Amino acid sequence: MVLSGKAISLVFAKQSHRSIVYEMLTASEVAVMMFDEQYPAPSFEAFYEDDHYYTGEPNARGSYLLIVKNDDIIGAMSYANYEGTVRFCELDIWFKSFDYTGKGLGVEALQLVIEFVNQTYNIHTFIMRPWIKNTVAIRAYKKCGFKEFKQMILKAWYSEADYNVYGEGDYGLEDTVNLMLELKTP
Repeated sequence: MVLSGKAISLVFAKQSHRSIVYEMLTASEVAVMMFDEQYPAPSFEAFYEDDHYYTGEPNARGSYLLIVKNDDIIGAMSYANYEGTVRFCELDIWFKSFDYTGKGLGVEALQLVIEFVNQTYNIHTFIMRPWIKNTVAIRAYKKCGFKEFKQMILKAWYSEADYNVYGEGDYGLEDTVNLMLELKTP
């Protein structure tokens, strides 16, 4: 399945795309915006996600998607839906090169997946949790309407088990920026 926009398309990733997604995350020139000595890139084994993320089809729990421009895979993103006290979706996105940043492609990709998740799963709350040092990404997310929120909201939203795993974000409480977008319900 493909979600089509004006400049890019989102293709639901298959098992055969797993190494491409990982390579773009860890070996790309933009990895410096996500990893350093304090927060190193995960190993391929640690990055391994449940198979449901790579079915090539939408999945109610979540999926990885390839960002495609002119038949070239330029980035990847994921959505993960949670059913704690509040139903919400956590999003993540990255590109393989700075050549694709600052051009509105990330904003378009986020808008496509937000619209898809909202319409398909009736989820109205979206979060993103970038590294505080990734100011370029934070600005782009805010262009999409994301606003900062307090960490304690997550403790109330996630199930206890999910909070224990994901609650502090990839960069810990001090270095993770919590951003939220709430769509108006009809």
